[in-house]
Order: sequence, then structure tokens, then C-alpha cells
Amino acid sequence: MYGGSFRDHSHAVPLAQSTPTLYICDSLVSTIDIDTDMAHHKSALKRIRQTRTHMLYNRVHKKAMREAVKAVRLATDASVAREALTKAFSILDRAAAKGVIKTNTAANRKSSLALHVRKLENA
Repeated sequence: MYGGSFRDHSHAVPLAQSTPTLYICDSLVSTIDIDTDMAHHKSALKRIRQTRTHMLYNRVHKKAMREAVKAVRLATDASVAREALTKAFSILDRAAAKGVIKTNTAANRKSSLALHVRKLENA
């Protein structure tokens, strides 16, 4: 990447004639120009476009995973936690199948959540 922070897009000076593309910065999707990137080859520019698309895609799935896990962790009632657990399992499996996270990572998170719900049920 470049020397600055990911959130710093002072390097992205828009050019009037170029076509804007998506640029991800925290919760904000702003536009910058491809011409401001360091790539000089067609294939490198295409790779930049693909990377940005994948970042958007992965970001959506990771957000869904975080929300599902949080719902299980914050549930105080065992029945609510069990319901949230089945949804979280589904979301984690889908993310693993699509390659957003690794299969073993999904399995570890599912195991951890199941243990949490079992503790709630026994308490």
C-alpha cells in the first residue's frame, strides 16, 4: 500500500476527466479516481478494481458475522441464545463456504458460541 494510514485519503486527489471507482474507508464509501493509484498496467488497474469489489463483499459478510455473534453473546435467556445460535451457525457456515473466513475459523467460532449457550442453559 502506501506510507499513510488506511483512513487517510489525502493522497486521493480527484481528477476531473477520470472515471470514479469505489473506495472503502470505515463505514463510509467515497469515490476516488483510478488515476491516483500507483498502477501503470492494465492488469494492475483491473486487480485494484477487483480488490475493492472483494473488500466490499467481504465487509458485508464480516459485518453480518459480527452481528450474529454479538446477538448470541448478549442474549441473557437460554431460549433466545439458542435461536440466535442457529442463525449465527448459518451465517458462519455461509461465510466459510464463500471464502470470507477459513472453515476452521468458522468451526472454532461455532464451538465457542455453543459452549457459551450451554453455560447459559446450565445456569
